[in-house]
Amino acid sequence: MGPIARTESRAAVVRRMIDLMRQAKALGAEVVAYPEAALTAFFPHWFTEDEDEVDTWFEREMPGPDTQALFDEARRLGVGFHLGYCELDMSSGRKRRFNSSILVEDSGRIIGKYEVVARLSVGGMMGRMMGEYFLPLLSNFGFKEYLKHHPDVPDSDVTVDYCAKRNWLVGSPATVAEKLEQIYEDVGGFGQLCVFGFDYQDNPGAWHNSLRLIQEEVMPRVKHLVPNAPAPALAAAQ
Repeated sequence: MGPIARTESRAAVVRRMIDLMRQAKALGAEVVAYPEAALTAFFPHWFTEDEDEVDTWFEREMPGPDTQALFDEARRLGVGFHLGYCELDMSSGRKRRFNSSILVEDSGRIIGKYEVVARLSVGGMMGRMMGEYFLPLLSNFGFKEYLKHHPDVPDSDVTVDYCAKRNWLVGSPATVAEKLEQIYEDVGGFGQLCVFGFDYQDNPGAWHNSLRLIQEEVMPRVKHLVPNAPAPALAAAQ
């Protein structure tokens, strides 16, 4: 891809990506892999407090007006591709940002999507425990209902990926803090957070980094969530 200037438009970047796709096709490639955050300059290089400016680096739909041409060309050439991009998600009624990636088949249809930050959970011991033990256990007792965001969701849709997206606190420190605050409001408050750990022998660095981010970046964002003191009678009973 090469460097992308801060002033370079998405349309210009997409034209460059199409040229590379054509070159790859001429060399016999069947799939093209574009890198992480491929559609814009790598904005974390710069500090900004302007949230509107930050939002300009994120995609609100995929494909969108500027990226549709890439999908159309993939279909014309009969080439699949992987694309990493920054996604702005408003589906829950709240602003959420993801480092996302998609897999597109040679018909131009998206056949897979993944928020990169979820790989360490879904693809690690946490995902293995959920898929091999906990979900089957809940299914046996009819408890999958408690994992669904809506009663109409079929049991077959409640997978490890579903839980990562709907139930787990997975994401950047800002996203995790937002999810914690939402849960706090939904359940009427709580007092303590407990760490639920899994075997991290294969990747201890990721586990240690997660704990560090919780301590240094998540907790300061939610320190204002202080539960009300219990009523005197309840306090005495406790």
